Amino acid sequence: MESVPAVLVVDDDKMILHTMQEQLSREHYRVVAVSRVKEALEAISAQEFAIILADQFMPDLPGLEFLRKCRERQPLSSRMLITGMASSPGIQEAVLHGDIFRFLLKPWTRMDLVLALHQGLERHELLCQVDRLKTESACAEPDARLPGPSPETAVPAGEHLGVPERYWQVFSHIDQAIWVSDAETNELLYFSPVHERIWDRPLHQLCTGTAWLDSIHPEDRERVRQAAMCDQRHGGYDQEYRILRPDGQVRWVRDRAFPLIEENGTVARVAGVVEDITDRKAVSEQLELRVRERTEELAWANLALESEVSERRRAEIQLRESNQRLQQALKELHDTQQQVIQQERLRALGRMASGVAHDFNNALVPILGYAELLLEKPELLQDHDKTIQYLRVIRTASKDASTVVGRLREFYRTRDDGEVLEAVNLAEAVGDAVSMTQPRWRDEALAQGRHIDVQTDLRPVPAVTCNGAEIREMVTNLVFNAVDALPSGGTIWIRSYPDQDRAVLEVQDNGVGMPEEVRARCMEPFVTTKGERGTGLGLAMVYGIVQRHHGMIEVESQIGKGSLFRIRLPFHDPPPLEGGSRWHEPSRQLHVLVIDDEAVARDIVSLFLRNDHHEVTLANSAAEGLRAVKENRFDLVITDHAMPDMTGEAFTAAARSAGITVPILMLTGFGELMKAAGKLPPGVNKVVNKPVTIDGLRAAVAELVMEATDNG
Repeated sequence: MESVPAVLVVDDDKMILHTMQEQLSREHYRVVAVSRVKEALEAISAQEFAIILADQFMPDLPGLEFLRKCRERQPLSSRMLITGMASSPGIQEAVLHGDIFRFLLKPWTRMDLVLALHQGLERHELLCQVDRLKTESACAEPDARLPGPSPETAVPAGEHLGVPERYWQVFSHIDQAIWVSDAETNELLYFSPVHERIWDRPLHQLCTGTAWLDSIHPEDRERVRQAAMCDQRHGGYDQEYRILRPDGQVRWVRDRAFPLIEENGTVARVAGVVEDITDRKAVSEQLELRVRERTEELAWANLALESEVSERRRAEIQLRESNQRLQQALKELHDTQQQVIQQERLRALGRMASGVAHDFNNALVPILGYAELLLEKPELLQDHDKTIQYLRVIRTASKDASTVVGRLREFYRTRDDGEVLEAVNLAEAVGDAVSMTQPRWRDEALAQGRHIDVQTDLRPVPAVTCNGAEIREMVTNLVFNAVDALPSGGTIWIRSYPDQDRAVLEVQDNGVGMPEEVRARCMEPFVTTKGERGTGLGLAMVYGIVQRHHGMIEVESQIGKGSLFRIRLPFHDPPPLEGGSRWHEPSRQLHVLVIDDEAVARDIVSLFLRNDHHEVTLANSAAEGLRAVKENRFDLVITDHAMPDMTGEAFTAAARSAGITVPILMLTGFGELMKAAGKLPPGVNKVVNKPVTIDGLRAAVAELVMEATDNG
């Protein structure tokens, strides 16, 4: 055998093969690395290997089958299986049957590899020593096979067995203890002196009577005795057991035996080898513990990974199903932000309707209140200034009601790039909101036995860029929220003042206040402390409006001391004018055709147009309007959308098919939904949402006339 141990590595993975070759070379082994089983078998035929390592999963032949072939050709080699799964079928059986010495679990550490190679090399050297001993015993003189002394008189003298003294000197200096017994009588013929070092007992004492058997740990004694009686003659005796030293120390030994066969085929002697494996056992137990821990870690990691993959798959399936369910809702809620309604979009749509009705009813309060006041007290009409004030509040509330209806698609939406914002005087907007809410915080509260005082401190601030209706709606919600927080009456303070580059609005009450957990979530939709009376959407609407106007909102509240809402809005930064404004009244009188099946709507639009000195022709159906547009020349056609027999969209299609090129303006209550879905009816030049104001209609007419002039 050469001084440098030879190791054969077989693995079809070139990366693993290279890694193994590099690691083994650094440990001073002579390495032969091949990737195919055929090359490995040729290498085995050419030279002897102390250790053979083979991967389990190879395309040519499984690792276990290959190592069984290696056992037939090189039985003294230490064969090891490389595998990533210790629980693979057949591995444990292969270890028990001797096909493989052990297995190396992927991924291994340097210490795992060094320990496995060290154990494999020791095994190979021991098997080689036993094989030489068997060969030399078979070549000894005939009298060397004669029976020797009994166990009581057994001594470590080679001449009793006819073995030359120089061999016994070798046996006395190796780490393994050698023993020989008679195959028929089980008489102990020889104990090498190494037994003394392992057992820590004098040799003559250990060879006397049952001293050897008595030194075995009681839990292992009967097993070893039965194996010694039954298995030694057949070569199946290979036991690991514990021995007890005189000082009480427990040591582990491995005791193996094999028959010495005579020329006539009979068994005269049984030879055995004992080695102290205590240190190896400890290392092996530590290694097994590490392997078990590593296996458990990998099992848990694999379980967690499988769980994560499964969860992702379920999430993907749920997401696809959710996307399918939301397709129709997304058409109507195109600009709704996912940040607010999250995964409750479909369910929230129905609940949002109650919030819209709530805000719509709030807008109706001043309209109904001031209208009834004027009807019940006609003498108030004599006060011109008071009447004008009431009418302005009614008009403002009506516009806000229209805005609230259109808000169904705008809950927590991001602001459209095309949305028209204006420079708003914050103090005036807040004052309007206070006036609009007066029936609630004063009249209704007094009817309930509550006195609520609203104190305003509205300092002048630069204009803010916003939607005036939304600002009034925001203040309205904050005031109503404060009113609800004053069940026994109290005070509401409303303040405005400048702070650096922002306008600050504060609404404060001395009501019941909110606990910290409610304060932290009060801006979330459907969070309410009012029970069935509340929708949980008022403050959520406020938050959405502030976010759309690039503002900030702060909330301070204490139980029993009230709440403070502080809103910061950026000052107005007007965009540069490009060649002057395009929004102006037409410079000439227009001939306009108005089509609407509702008489009131038709008359209101015609009054608006005639107020601007336009000539107006009326049609009460789309069919009548189609005849009129074919027979007369008009500068503009204004049509309703939802009409019996023929819709505004069908009218437009028929007019365009007839070659009518006049601009068409469609007035409809579905205008906001059409804009949200991006579906402008074919042939229609502009869609305006109902109800339309005189300024809104005037701006739309001016825009269409300007476009017609530019294109003409």
